[in-house]
Amino acid sequence: IESVGRLVQIAGAGSVPILLGLLDVEEDEEVQRAIVAQLSWLTTGLDGLNPLLKFYARCPEGLKGPVLQTLAALRCDESRKAVREALADGGPGLRLWAIRAVQRLGDREALPAVRKLAEGGEGIERELRQQALDALTGLHDDAAGPIFRKLLEEPDRELQLVALRGIAGIRDRAAAPLLLKLLRDESKKDLHEEIVDSMGPVGDPSFVPALAGLLKNPAEENNGLRISAIQALFYMDAREAAPDIAGCLGDSDAAVRKQAAQAVAALGYQEAVPALKKLLHASDLALSHEAAKALANLGDPEGVKRLIDTARRFREGVDEGGDLLRATQEAVGLLGEWQVEAALPVLQTLPREGEDGEQVLNALVNFKQDGEAFRELLQRRMRSHLARPAEAGAAVNLALLYQQRGLDEEAVEILEHAERHDWEAVPSLSFIRNGQVVRTPRAPRVEDITKVPSPY
Repeated sequence: IESVGRLVQIAGAGSVPILLGLLDVEEDEEVQRAIVAQLSWLTTGLDGLNPLLKFYARCPEGLKGPVLQTLAALRCDESRKAVREALADGGPGLRLWAIRAVQRLGDREALPAVRKLAEGGEGIERELRQQALDALTGLHDDAAGPIFRKLLEEPDRELQLVALRGIAGIRDRAAAPLLLKLLRDESKKDLHEEIVDSMGPVGDPSFVPALAGLLKNPAEENNGLRISAIQALFYMDAREAAPDIAGCLGDSDAAVRKQAAQAVAALGYQEAVPALKKLLHASDLALSHEAAKALANLGDPEGVKRLIDTARRFREGVDEGGDLLRATQEAVGLLGEWQVEAALPVLQTLPREGEDGEQVLNALVNFKQDGEAFRELLQRRMRSHLARPAEAGAAVNLALLYQQRGLDEEAVEILEHAERHDWEAVPSLSFIRNGQVVRTPRAPRVEDITKVPSPY
Protein backbone atom coordinates (compact mmCIF):
# COMPACT_ATOMS: atom_id res chain seq x y z
CA ILE A 1 0.00 0.00 0.00
CA GLU A 2 2.85 2.35 0.84
CA SER A 3 4.53 1.53 -2.48
CA VAL A 4 1.35 2.36 -4.40
CA GLY A 5 1.31 5.81 -2.83
CA ARG A 6 5.01 6.33 -3.46
CA LEU A 7 4.66 5.26 -7.10
CA VAL A 8 1.99 7.92 -7.68
CA GLN A 9 4.12 10.58 -6.00
CA ILE A 10 7.03 9.79 -8.33
CA ALA A 11 5.29 9.03 -11.62
CA GLY A 12 1.97 10.90 -11.39
CA ALA A 13 -0.28 10.08 -14.36
CA GLY A 14 2.48 7.82 -15.69
CA SER A 15 1.65 5.34 -12.93
CA VAL A 16 -1.87 4.69 -14.29
CA PRO A 17 -0.98 1.73 -16.58
CA ILE A 18 0.94 0.07 -13.73
CA LEU A 19 -1.95 0.60 -11.28
CA LEU A 20 -4.48 -0.81 -13.75
CA GLY A 21 -2.24 -3.82 -14.31
CA LEU A 22 -1.96 -4.36 -10.56
CA LEU A 23 -5.71 -4.03 -10.19
CA ASP A 24 -6.18 -6.82 -12.71
CA VAL A 25 -4.15 -9.34 -10.67
CA GLU A 26 -4.24 -8.11 -7.07
CA GLU A 27 -6.47 -10.15 -4.70
CA ASP A 28 -5.95 -8.31 -1.40
CA GLU A 29 -8.96 -6.04 -0.86
CA GLU A 30 -7.07 -3.40 1.13
CA VAL A 31 -4.47 -3.06 -1.62
CA GLN A 32 -7.26 -2.90 -4.20
CA ARG A 33 -8.85 -0.10 -2.18
CA ALA A 34 -5.55 1.82 -2.09
CA ILE A 35 -5.16 1.48 -5.88
CA VAL A 36 -8.72 2.68 -6.52
CA ALA A 37 -8.18 5.65 -4.17
CA GLN A 38 -5.09 6.69 -6.13
CA LEU A 39 -6.80 6.23 -9.50
CA SER A 40 -9.60 8.54 -8.40
CA TRP A 41 -7.03 11.39 -8.38
CA LEU A 42 -5.40 10.35 -11.64
CA THR A 43 -8.35 10.31 -14.01
CA THR A 44 -6.53 12.48 -16.58
CA GLY A 45 -4.23 9.54 -17.28
CA LEU A 46 -7.01 6.98 -17.74
CA ASP A 47 -7.20 6.63 -21.50
CA GLY A 48 -9.40 3.52 -21.47
CA LEU A 49 -12.24 2.36 -19.28
CA ASN A 50 -12.07 -1.35 -19.98
CA PRO A 51 -9.74 -2.40 -17.11
CA LEU A 52 -11.71 -0.33 -14.60
CA LEU A 53 -15.11 -1.54 -15.85
CA LYS A 54 -13.85 -5.11 -15.78
CA PHE A 55 -12.72 -4.68 -12.17
CA TYR A 56 -16.02 -3.00 -11.23
CA ALA A 57 -17.91 -6.06 -12.47
CA ARG A 58 -15.93 -8.48 -10.30
CA CYS A 59 -14.83 -6.44 -7.28
CA PRO A 60 -16.17 -7.02 -3.73
CA GLU A 61 -19.38 -5.17 -2.82
CA GLY A 62 -17.50 -2.98 -0.37
CA LEU A 63 -15.33 -1.63 -3.18
CA LYS A 64 -18.00 -1.01 -5.83
CA GLY A 65 -18.84 2.43 -4.44
CA PRO A 66 -15.29 3.85 -4.57
CA VAL A 67 -14.78 2.37 -8.06
CA LEU A 68 -18.05 3.95 -9.17
CA GLN A 69 -16.77 7.34 -7.95
CA THR A 70 -13.59 6.90 -9.98
CA LEU A 71 -15.62 5.95 -13.05
CA ALA A 72 -17.77 9.06 -12.52
CA ALA A 73 -14.70 11.29 -12.63
CA LEU A 74 -14.13 10.19 -16.23
CA ARG A 75 -17.42 11.82 -17.32
CA CYS A 76 -18.15 9.50 -20.24
CA ASP A 77 -21.17 7.53 -21.46
CA GLU A 78 -19.97 4.23 -19.97
CA SER A 79 -19.53 5.77 -16.52
CA ARG A 80 -22.96 7.44 -16.69
CA LYS A 81 -24.53 4.10 -17.59
CA ALA A 82 -22.84 2.35 -14.65
CA VAL A 83 -23.92 5.09 -12.23
CA ARG A 84 -27.54 5.03 -13.43
CA GLU A 85 -27.70 1.24 -13.12
CA ALA A 86 -26.39 1.42 -9.55
CA LEU A 87 -28.93 4.14 -8.77
CA ALA A 88 -31.78 1.95 -10.02
CA ASP A 89 -30.77 -1.52 -8.88
CA GLY A 90 -28.03 -1.23 -6.27
CA GLY A 91 -28.38 -1.82 -2.55
CA PRO A 92 -28.67 1.12 -0.11
CA GLY A 93 -24.89 1.41 0.31
CA LEU A 94 -24.15 1.44 -3.42
CA ARG A 95 -27.02 3.86 -4.06
CA LEU A 96 -25.40 6.31 -1.65
CA TRP A 97 -22.22 6.15 -3.71
CA ALA A 98 -24.25 6.42 -6.92
CA ILE A 99 -25.90 9.65 -5.75
CA ARG A 100 -22.46 11.13 -5.01
CA ALA A 101 -21.34 9.98 -8.45
CA VAL A 102 -24.33 11.72 -10.06
CA GLN A 103 -23.18 14.94 -8.41
CA ARG A 104 -19.61 14.40 -9.60
CA LEU A 105 -20.83 13.75 -13.13
CA GLY A 106 -23.35 16.59 -13.04
CA ASP A 107 -25.68 14.08 -14.73
CA ARG A 108 -29.01 15.91 -14.95
CA GLU A 109 -30.63 13.03 -16.82
CA ALA A 110 -30.30 10.97 -13.63
CA LEU A 111 -32.22 13.56 -11.56
CA PRO A 112 -35.68 11.89 -11.89
CA ALA A 113 -34.27 8.78 -10.17
CA VAL A 114 -32.66 10.95 -7.46
CA ARG A 115 -35.97 12.78 -6.92
CA LYS A 116 -37.73 9.46 -6.40
CA LEU A 117 -35.29 8.59 -3.62
CA ALA A 118 -35.65 12.08 -2.14
CA GLU A 119 -39.41 11.64 -1.82
CA GLY A 120 -38.84 8.75 0.57
CA GLY A 121 -41.17 5.86 1.04
CA GLU A 122 -40.98 2.20 1.89
CA GLY A 123 -37.50 0.69 1.66
CA ILE A 124 -35.71 4.05 1.38
CA GLU A 125 -33.47 4.62 4.38
CA ARG A 126 -33.23 8.04 5.99
CA GLU A 127 -29.52 8.50 5.14
CA LEU A 128 -30.20 7.63 1.50
CA ARG A 129 -33.07 10.11 1.38
CA GLN A 130 -30.99 12.91 2.88
CA GLN A 131 -28.16 12.24 0.43
CA ALA A 132 -30.65 12.47 -2.45
CA LEU A 133 -32.05 15.75 -1.11
CA ASP A 134 -28.55 17.19 -0.77
CA ALA A 135 -27.77 16.12 -4.35
CA LEU A 136 -30.86 17.90 -5.67
CA THR A 137 -29.71 21.03 -3.84
CA GLY A 138 -26.14 20.78 -5.09
CA LEU A 139 -27.27 20.28 -8.69
CA HIS A 140 -29.77 23.18 -8.42
CA ASP A 141 -32.68 21.02 -9.56
CA ASP A 142 -35.58 23.46 -10.00
CA ALA A 143 -38.02 20.55 -10.34
CA ALA A 144 -37.29 19.55 -6.72
CA GLY A 145 -39.17 22.58 -5.33
CA PRO A 146 -42.41 20.66 -4.55
CA ILE A 147 -40.40 17.98 -2.71
CA PHE A 148 -38.67 20.57 -0.49
CA ARG A 149 -41.90 22.48 0.18
CA LYS A 150 -43.76 19.32 1.18
CA LEU A 151 -40.88 18.28 3.41
CA LEU A 152 -40.94 21.65 5.15
CA GLU A 153 -44.42 20.91 6.49
CA GLU A 154 -43.37 17.59 8.04
CA PRO A 155 -42.68 17.47 11.82
CA ASP A 156 -39.10 16.18 11.50
CA ARG A 157 -36.87 19.18 12.31
CA GLU A 158 -33.74 17.67 10.77
CA LEU A 159 -35.54 17.11 7.46
CA GLN A 160 -37.02 20.62 7.68
CA LEU A 161 -33.49 22.02 7.85
CA VAL A 162 -32.53 19.96 4.79
CA ALA A 163 -35.61 21.37 3.02
CA LEU A 164 -34.67 24.96 3.91
CA ARG A 165 -31.18 24.44 2.50
CA GLY A 166 -32.76 23.01 -0.63
CA ILE A 167 -35.19 25.90 -1.06
CA ALA A 168 -32.29 28.35 -0.68
CA GLY A 169 -30.07 26.31 -3.00
CA ILE A 170 -32.55 26.28 -5.89
CA ARG A 171 -33.87 29.78 -5.02
CA ASP A 172 -37.44 28.52 -5.01
CA ARG A 173 -39.62 31.65 -5.03
CA ALA A 174 -42.74 29.47 -5.04
CA ALA A 175 -41.83 28.73 -1.40
CA ALA A 176 -42.06 32.43 -0.39
CA PRO A 177 -45.64 32.31 1.05
CA LEU A 178 -44.79 29.18 3.04
CA LEU A 179 -41.59 30.73 4.45
CA LEU A 180 -43.45 33.86 5.55
CA LYS A 181 -46.16 31.73 7.16
CA LEU A 182 -43.58 29.74 9.12
CA LEU A 183 -41.77 32.94 10.18
CA ARG A 184 -45.03 34.22 11.71
CA ASP A 185 -45.68 30.88 13.46
CA GLU A 186 -44.50 31.17 17.08
CA SER A 187 -44.53 27.37 17.44
CA LYS A 188 -41.77 27.25 14.80
CA LYS A 189 -39.53 29.70 16.64
CA ASP A 190 -36.69 27.20 16.79
CA LEU A 191 -36.61 27.31 12.97
CA HIS A 192 -36.91 31.08 12.51
CA GLU A 193 -33.18 31.76 12.17
CA GLU A 194 -32.77 29.07 9.49
CA ILE A 195 -35.92 30.31 7.71
CA VAL A 196 -34.46 33.82 7.56
CA ASP A 197 -31.13 32.42 6.32
CA SER A 198 -32.97 30.82 3.39
CA MET A 199 -34.82 34.05 2.52
CA GLY A 200 -31.72 35.89 1.29
CA PRO A 201 -30.86 33.47 -1.55
CA VAL A 202 -34.56 33.05 -2.49
CA GLY A 203 -34.74 36.86 -2.71
CA ASP A 204 -38.49 37.37 -2.97
CA PRO A 205 -39.39 41.10 -2.50
CA SER A 206 -42.26 40.11 -0.19
CA PHE A 207 -39.65 39.19 2.45
CA VAL A 208 -38.36 42.75 2.93
CA PRO A 209 -41.11 44.10 5.27
CA ALA A 210 -40.98 40.97 7.44
CA LEU A 211 -37.18 41.05 7.72
CA ALA A 212 -37.11 44.79 8.44
CA GLY A 213 -39.76 44.19 11.09
CA LEU A 214 -37.40 41.83 12.93
CA LEU A 215 -34.89 44.69 13.20
CA LYS A 216 -37.46 47.14 14.59
CA ASN A 217 -38.53 44.89 17.46
CA PRO A 218 -36.50 45.92 20.54
CA ALA A 219 -37.96 43.01 22.50
CA GLU A 220 -36.37 40.50 20.12
CA GLU A 221 -33.76 38.73 22.25
CA ASN A 222 -32.41 36.50 19.51
CA ASN A 223 -29.27 38.30 18.32
CA GLY A 224 -28.61 35.56 15.78
CA LEU A 225 -32.02 36.17 14.19
CA ARG A 226 -31.32 39.90 13.79
CA ILE A 227 -27.90 39.16 12.28
CA SER A 228 -29.51 36.70 9.85
CA ALA A 229 -32.14 39.30 8.93
CA ILE A 230 -29.45 41.92 8.18
CA GLN A 231 -27.53 39.40 6.08
CA ALA A 232 -30.67 38.44 4.14
CA LEU A 233 -31.54 42.07 3.39
CA PHE A 234 -27.97 42.74 2.26
CA TYR A 235 -28.01 39.58 0.10
CA MET A 236 -31.21 40.84 -1.53
CA ASP A 237 -29.70 44.32 -2.04
CA ALA A 238 -32.77 45.69 -0.25
CA ARG A 239 -31.77 49.36 -0.22
CA GLU A 240 -35.21 50.38 1.00
CA ALA A 241 -34.39 48.62 4.28
CA ALA A 242 -31.08 50.49 4.76
CA PRO A 243 -32.58 52.89 7.38
CA ASP A 244 -33.76 49.91 9.44
CA ILE A 245 -30.34 48.29 9.17
CA ALA A 246 -28.68 51.58 10.18
CA GLY A 247 -30.90 51.60 13.26
CA CYS A 248 -29.05 48.46 14.38
CA LEU A 249 -25.78 50.43 14.65
CA GLY A 250 -27.04 51.34 18.11
CA ASP A 251 -28.01 47.76 19.03
CA SER A 252 -27.06 46.41 22.45
CA ASP A 253 -25.19 43.49 20.87
CA ALA A 254 -21.74 44.18 19.34
CA ALA A 255 -22.07 41.38 16.76
CA VAL A 256 -25.33 42.92 15.48
CA ARG A 257 -23.64 46.34 15.24
CA LYS A 258 -20.72 44.86 13.26
CA GLN A 259 -23.07 43.14 10.82
CA ALA A 260 -25.06 46.36 10.41
CA ALA A 261 -21.85 48.32 9.70
CA GLN A 262 -20.89 45.89 6.93
CA ALA A 263 -24.37 46.02 5.42
CA VAL A 264 -24.86 49.81 5.33
CA ALA A 265 -21.46 50.20 3.67
CA ALA A 266 -22.23 47.54 1.06
CA LEU A 267 -25.62 49.15 0.38
CA GLY A 268 -23.94 52.57 0.00
CA TYR A 269 -26.12 54.19 2.69
CA GLN A 270 -24.38 57.54 3.29
CA GLU A 271 -26.86 58.57 6.00
CA ALA A 272 -25.20 56.01 8.31
CA VAL A 273 -21.89 57.93 8.38
CA PRO A 274 -22.56 59.86 11.67
CA ALA A 275 -23.53 56.67 13.51
CA LEU A 276 -20.48 54.86 12.13
CA LYS A 277 -18.19 57.67 13.31
CA LYS A 278 -19.48 57.14 16.84
CA LEU A 279 -18.53 53.46 16.60
CA LEU A 280 -14.95 54.46 15.73
CA HIS A 281 -14.51 55.24 19.43
CA ALA A 282 -15.94 51.93 20.67
CA SER A 283 -13.83 50.05 23.22
CA ASP A 284 -14.39 46.87 21.19
CA LEU A 285 -11.45 46.87 18.73
CA ALA A 286 -13.19 44.56 16.26
CA LEU A 287 -16.26 46.82 16.24
CA SER A 288 -14.29 50.06 15.76
CA HIS A 289 -12.30 48.40 12.95
CA GLU A 290 -15.54 47.33 11.24
CA ALA A 291 -16.77 50.93 11.48
CA ALA A 292 -13.51 52.20 9.94
CA LYS A 293 -13.87 49.76 7.03
CA ALA A 294 -17.47 50.83 6.49
CA LEU A 295 -16.57 54.52 6.52
CA ALA A 296 -13.70 53.94 4.09
CA ASN A 297 -16.06 51.99 1.84
CA LEU A 298 -18.43 54.96 1.89
CA GLY A 299 -15.58 57.29 0.90
CA ASP A 300 -15.18 59.00 4.27
CA PRO A 301 -11.56 60.14 4.89
CA GLU A 302 -11.85 59.50 8.62
CA GLY A 303 -12.32 55.78 7.93
CA VAL A 304 -9.30 55.70 5.60
CA LYS A 305 -7.16 57.48 8.21
CA ARG A 306 -8.16 54.95 10.86
CA LEU A 307 -7.22 52.04 8.56
CA ILE A 308 -3.81 53.60 7.92
CA ASP A 309 -3.30 54.03 11.69
CA THR A 310 -4.28 50.39 12.19
CA ALA A 311 -1.83 49.25 9.50
CA ARG A 312 0.99 51.04 11.36
CA ARG A 313 0.43 48.58 14.22
CA PHE A 314 1.31 45.59 12.00
CA ARG A 315 3.13 43.04 14.17
CA GLU A 316 2.72 45.24 17.23
CA GLY A 317 1.61 42.20 19.18
CA VAL A 318 -1.00 39.49 19.44
CA ASP A 319 -3.89 40.26 21.77
CA GLU A 320 -5.77 37.53 23.57
CA GLY A 321 -8.71 37.44 21.18
CA GLY A 322 -6.61 38.02 18.07
CA ASP A 323 -8.63 41.14 17.15
CA LEU A 324 -5.57 43.38 16.75
CA LEU A 325 -3.76 40.84 14.57
CA ARG A 326 -6.81 40.40 12.32
CA ALA A 327 -7.45 44.15 12.12
CA THR A 328 -3.88 45.06 11.16
CA GLN A 329 -3.62 42.31 8.54
CA GLU A 330 -7.00 43.24 7.06
CA ALA A 331 -6.12 46.95 7.02
CA VAL A 332 -2.90 46.24 5.12
CA GLY A 333 -4.78 44.11 2.60
CA LEU A 334 -7.58 46.61 2.03
CA LEU A 335 -5.29 49.62 1.66
CA GLY A 336 -3.37 47.74 -1.02
CA GLU A 337 -6.49 46.44 -2.74
CA TRP A 338 -8.04 49.93 -2.83
CA GLN A 339 -4.65 51.45 -3.84
CA VAL A 340 -4.86 54.20 -1.23
CA GLU A 341 -1.94 56.43 -2.20
CA ALA A 342 -1.80 58.06 1.24
CA ALA A 343 -1.09 54.61 2.72
CA LEU A 344 1.87 53.81 0.45
CA PRO A 345 4.59 55.44 2.65
CA VAL A 346 3.28 53.49 5.66
CA LEU A 347 3.09 50.17 3.79
CA GLN A 348 6.65 50.61 2.49
CA THR A 349 7.99 50.83 6.06
CA LEU A 350 6.29 47.62 7.26
CA PRO A 351 8.40 44.46 7.80
CA ARG A 352 8.33 42.01 4.90
CA GLU A 353 10.13 39.00 6.34
CA GLY A 354 8.24 35.92 7.54
CA GLU A 355 5.02 34.36 6.29
CA ASP A 356 2.82 37.33 7.20
CA GLY A 357 5.26 39.64 5.43
CA GLU A 358 3.85 38.32 2.16
CA GLN A 359 0.67 40.25 2.99
CA VAL A 360 2.66 43.47 2.93
CA LEU A 361 4.20 42.52 -0.41
CA ASN A 362 0.77 41.64 -1.82
CA ALA A 363 -0.48 45.08 -0.79
CA LEU A 364 2.51 46.87 -2.30
CA VAL A 365 2.34 45.17 -5.70
CA ASN A 366 -1.18 46.55 -6.15
CA PHE A 367 0.40 49.98 -6.56
CA LYS A 368 2.46 48.61 -9.51
CA GLN A 369 5.26 51.15 -9.24
CA ASP A 370 6.99 49.07 -6.56
CA GLY A 371 8.87 46.67 -8.87
CA GLU A 372 11.16 45.50 -6.06
CA ALA A 373 8.18 44.33 -4.01
CA PHE A 374 6.84 42.46 -7.03
CA ARG A 375 10.20 40.75 -7.59
CA GLU A 376 10.46 39.73 -3.93
CA LEU A 377 6.91 38.35 -3.90
CA LEU A 378 7.51 36.30 -7.04
CA GLN A 379 10.76 34.92 -5.67
CA ARG A 380 9.04 33.79 -2.48
CA ARG A 381 6.26 32.07 -4.32
CA MET A 382 8.57 30.34 -6.75
CA ARG A 383 10.87 29.14 -3.95
CA SER A 384 7.90 27.59 -2.22
CA HIS A 385 6.75 25.81 -5.39
CA LEU A 386 9.91 24.82 -7.21
CA ALA A 387 12.70 22.61 -5.98
CA ARG A 388 15.33 23.93 -8.41
CA PRO A 389 16.42 27.49 -7.49
CA ALA A 390 17.84 28.15 -10.99
CA GLU A 391 14.51 27.37 -12.62
CA ALA A 392 12.72 29.45 -9.99
CA GLY A 393 14.96 32.39 -10.79
CA ALA A 394 14.26 32.10 -14.52
CA ALA A 395 10.51 32.03 -13.94
CA VAL A 396 10.71 35.01 -11.60
CA ASN A 397 12.62 37.09 -14.14
CA LEU A 398 10.21 36.14 -16.91
CA ALA A 399 7.17 37.03 -14.80
CA LEU A 400 8.77 40.32 -13.77
CA LEU A 401 9.44 41.18 -17.43
CA TYR A 402 5.77 40.58 -18.26
CA GLN A 403 4.63 42.69 -15.33
CA GLN A 404 6.90 45.58 -16.25
CA ARG A 405 5.28 45.60 -19.69
CA GLY A 406 1.83 45.91 -18.15
CA LEU A 407 0.92 42.23 -18.72
CA ASP A 408 -0.03 41.41 -15.13
CA GLU A 409 -2.38 38.54 -15.98
CA GLU A 410 0.29 36.80 -18.04
CA ALA A 411 2.80 37.25 -15.20
CA VAL A 412 0.41 35.50 -12.83
CA GLU A 413 -0.10 32.70 -15.39
CA ILE A 414 3.65 32.08 -15.40
CA LEU A 415 3.59 31.61 -11.64
CA GLU A 416 0.58 29.32 -11.76
CA HIS A 417 1.94 27.07 -14.52
CA ALA A 418 5.62 27.01 -13.55
CA GLU A 419 5.03 24.55 -10.71
CA ARG A 420 3.57 22.01 -13.16
CA HIS A 421 6.07 22.94 -15.93
CA ASP A 422 2.95 23.52 -18.03
CA TRP A 423 4.47 26.21 -20.24
CA GLU A 424 2.13 25.54 -23.19
CA ALA A 425 -0.63 27.38 -21.32
CA VAL A 426 1.39 30.62 -21.09
CA PRO A 427 1.10 32.92 -24.13
CA SER A 428 4.01 34.41 -26.09
CA LEU A 429 6.64 31.87 -25.04
CA SER A 430 9.27 29.91 -26.97
CA PHE A 431 11.00 26.96 -25.31
CA ILE A 432 12.60 23.61 -26.14
CA ARG A 433 10.80 20.36 -25.31
CA ASN A 434 12.10 16.94 -26.40
CA GLY A 435 14.59 18.64 -28.73
CA GLN A 436 11.91 20.65 -30.51
CA VAL A 437 11.21 24.40 -30.34
CA VAL A 438 7.68 25.02 -29.07
CA ARG A 439 6.04 28.42 -29.58
CA THR A 440 2.79 29.31 -27.82
CA PRO A 441 0.19 31.71 -29.32
CA ARG A 442 1.03 35.37 -28.89
CA ALA A 443 -0.68 37.36 -26.16
CA PRO A 444 -2.92 40.24 -27.30
CA ARG A 445 -0.95 43.43 -27.84
CA VAL A 446 -1.47 46.44 -25.61
CA GLU A 447 -3.65 48.84 -27.59
CA ASP A 448 -3.66 51.75 -25.15
CA ILE A 449 -0.11 52.65 -24.08
CA THR A 450 -1.40 54.99 -21.35
CA LYS A 451 -2.44 51.89 -19.36
CA VAL A 452 1.17 50.71 -19.09
CA PRO A 453 2.84 52.07 -15.90
CA SER A 454 5.80 54.35 -16.56
CA PRO A 455 9.17 53.29 -15.07
CA TYR A 456 10.08 56.95 -14.44
